[in-house]
Amino acid sequence: MNKRAVPAVLLLVMPLLLVCLAPSSSADEYLALDDDISVSPSIVKAEVNSGDSLTIYLDIKNKIDKDIRVYVYEGETGSAISMAFPEGHSVSLKAGQIQSVVVVLTVDKFANTGDYNVSFNITLNDPDRGMPIPAAASNLVTITVHSTTAGTGMYNKFLGLWDNNLSSFLGDSLFTAVFSFVFIVCLGHLVCFELIPWVQRYLNGRDRQ
Repeated sequence: MNKRAVPAVLLLVMPLLLVCLAPSSSADEYLALDDDISVSPSIVKAEVNSGDSLTIYLDIKNKIDKDIRVYVYEGETGSAISMAFPEGHSVSLKAGQIQSVVVVLTVDKFANTGDYNVSFNITLNDPDRGMPIPAAASNLVTITVHSTTAGTGMYNKFLGLWDNNLSSFLGDSLFTAVFSFVFIVCLGHLVCFELIPWVQRYLNGRDRQ
């Protein structure tokens, strides 16, 4: 090989060698560890009527020996339950410190009766690891909803007077509404085309006498 070409080859090879020999970054540097923080909801299970709200507190503890900032976002709630953070969705924590994030859960007015799992997406911002990174401490809260539009609820009454205590689909508020509508139409037809003409005939007959 031409001796003059050796320095040029070394210049090309050295950067590649430096890249290969450089220590690789651990995946843990970009993921929060299980014991970085702990999250404890003030309520794990609750019963709420449709249309009502529930306030819970997420107690977040910093378990590492450095200052961090923790963010809480809405996880899986579905369309029946909405989530709000009236005092903000993040807290700054010193080592060992505990702070709470206030969460207000509001159940839709027309939510069906049943159990709903509410989860939280939690991230933390560690200055040594850069941008907010996912945390493993994502707790679930189970909300049992009692619908006011089904069963013996205020909207599930025949003609708005009698509770619909039927089972299966017959107990649904939609069936109650359809039945009440059909009943009123039939009653109106009976009054307009049967009862009123009969009364008129009766009164005309008395007038002839």
